[in-house]
Amino acid sequence: MKFNAYIDGFNLYKSALEKRPELKWLDLAKYSQSTQPESTLDQVFYFTARIKERFKGDDAPRRQHAYLRALEATGVTIVLGRFTKDCDWLRLNSKEHRESIEPSLLDSDGSIQSAFDHSSAMAEPDSIRANIWKFGEKGSDVNLASYLLMNVLRDGLKEALVVSGDSDLATPIRIAKSAGAIVRVISPSKGSPRVELRGASSFFEELNPNKFLKFQLDDHVQPRKGKLISRPVIWRK
Repeated sequence: MKFNAYIDGFNLYKSALEKRPELKWLDLAKYSQSTQPESTLDQVFYFTARIKERFKGDDAPRRQHAYLRALEATGVTIVLGRFTKDCDWLRLNSKEHRESIEPSLLDSDGSIQSAFDHSSAMAEPDSIRANIWKFGEKGSDVNLASYLLMNVLRDGLKEALVVSGDSDLATPIRIAKSAGAIVRVISPSKGSPRVELRGASSFFEELNPNKFLKFQLDDHVQPRKGKLISRPVIWRK
């Protein structure tokens, strides 16, 4: 039986890859096939958004571009949502400056914490607020749900792999299963959202990122057209 894989890129990145650069050059096709060796992988869909610079000289967009090109060279279909970069006033979750600012500020005489205490007193009963950049991604969950249901309901897909810990996907997964599809969910996320996904899916498991070490792309990937794509240096072991 053939199956498709639906990968929630930002959920996977934030939950399992962000602090593991040696795993980021992940071969999604080989990994997906390894999860269901008894079936044949047909298509891999990777749902993400093109990120924007967080600060001047930020190299992350270039690294992401290289990775997306490498994935496309292996046959993965990239489905793009929208990346947002907005300013907003948000409340700090601590009155301690060392827990609210990074890198931490030197406060040898306690004057910085004293200023925080003063601001906290002025804000009560509310909390201190800061004007910060908010980075986010929009549309990937809707896109994933739409592709999954389209393939199941229109194309007759009978087996699917979903890699995501987003509980918002529980309903479309449940619909796909009720339509006769076997939907396996591998969740990179920890915590309560797993409960809803576990109940909605045909099979459920938690992702073990260490397995990704066996499923890395070659350091250099040659697409059919264009220049050789190289693994970013900081993503190498």
